[in-house]
Amino acid sequence: MLKSENGKYDYTLSSDNRGFFKIVVETLTGHTVRGIMPGKYHVSSIAAPTGYQLEKSNELIEIAADQANFYHLYYTDASRGDLVVKTQLQDGTPVSGVVLMAVNQKTNESYTAPASDDKGWTKLTLPTGRYQLKVIFHPDSSEPQWAPTVTVSANQSLTTTVVFGKTKGEMMTTVTDQTTGDPLVGVQLHLQSIKDATYQKTGTTDNHGQVNWTSLPTGDYRVSVTKMIPHYSVVGANDQVITVTKDKTAQVNFSAISQTKMLKITSLSESGIALPHVSYRVTTMANEQYRTVQTDDNGQVTVGQLPAGCYQIREVAVPDGYQLANISQEITLDQETTAVSFVH
Repeated sequence: MLKSENGKYDYTLSSDNRGFFKIVVETLTGHTVRGIMPGKYHVSSIAAPTGYQLEKSNELIEIAADQANFYHLYYTDASRGDLVVKTQLQDGTPVSGVVLMAVNQKTNESYTAPASDDKGWTKLTLPTGRYQLKVIFHPDSSEPQWAPTVTVSANQSLTTTVVFGKTKGEMMTTVTDQTTGDPLVGVQLHLQSIKDATYQKTGTTDNHGQVNWTSLPTGDYRVSVTKMIPHYSVVGANDQVITVTKDKTAQVNFSAISQTKMLKITSLSESGIALPHVSYRVTTMANEQYRTVQTDDNGQVTVGQLPAGCYQIREVAVPDGYQLANISQEITLDQETTAVSFVH
């Protein structure tokens, strides 16, 4: 159809089997005319061949007077449509770097889309038909949960979504005594995702000195010791960065060293014979808390887990046949082990 820019003239043209427009009808009257009034006209398509459409709709052309006017009108294949896909997690977070394939369910032809961009978008222009979307590549941190079957219509754009879930892994954190290798119970730990600071977990070591975090989204995490048990300190840094991978257990180990001291008490006779079953009271001079201990068959007793500081040691009970020594000793625990002796 040609419609004059000033609105005065309106013509309908029909093409022959060679694509030439030779039949001109005045639209308002329905009369076939031999020519077109000079002027500027807007070109539009009333009916196009099946599967085609006018490339430039409403194009402006000019018909000059007293001469033949030649114009080319181009038609494009209209049997194709656009498929726009958003790749995202279940919470709407975009997943980039995903490569999709659309497989035509009738012809089994396949078409590969460009990798999804930083916002999770990718686009395909496809022949009309019904397609099954397939994920042929995706980041290790996610796995496809659902890919739809879609119908692409001619000259239309369809938007759909492919949903992903985060892949999961585990992390086992162990805290032990550096000297003895014994597990440390009651140590408080904190875990935080490097990528998503809002994703956090806490835990306290069990009887095996361990915290096991399960179902963690894959990625990098920072694990920190937030509270050590009394009289211990972490050896080295109190935090570590660890990577959790799919279906595997990441291992994190912390060592701690005791800040307490040991006191070794020996009870002897004047002749140097060990005296068993002698009781002593060990009193902290800072707060007067005390602990009562007794020597073994070798006349010795070791008192552990004592904070560094000043102590008073007093004998409080002796075996039959021996006289209680009315003496005490004051010592300072500043070495790993301090030894004292009492002679009767």
